[in-house]
Amino acid sequence: MRKDVTSGAGRSARDHETRDRLLKAAERQFAERGFRRVTVRDICRAARANVAAVNYHFGGKEGLYREVLGLATEVVRSTTDAGRKAGEGCPPEEKLSGISVSFSTG
Repeated sequence: MRKDVTSGAGRSARDHETRDRLLKAAERQFAERGFRRVTVRDICRAARANVAAVNYHFGGKEGLYREVLGLATEVVRSTTDAGRKAGEGCPPEEKLSGISVSFSTG
């Protein structure tokens, strides 16, 4: 028998796995097609999840989109912070050299 789950702290490993699959699938779909052209059904199909899982984990498509954007923002922020720290104490020429090398290898 499955335990009733109401809070994030009490969620099972299976719930966390489903949530992670939904986030990954939504990230890909939103990036490729945009918010309006992606349906909850599309995301759930790609994530191998029940359509109700989006409401359960995120309160709906908008909540899922907000979570995807929040995670993307954190990645950009941490990358920017890491770049700043890496360049601390370096002359401007070295900072620019490091940036151009990063772009040319990526």
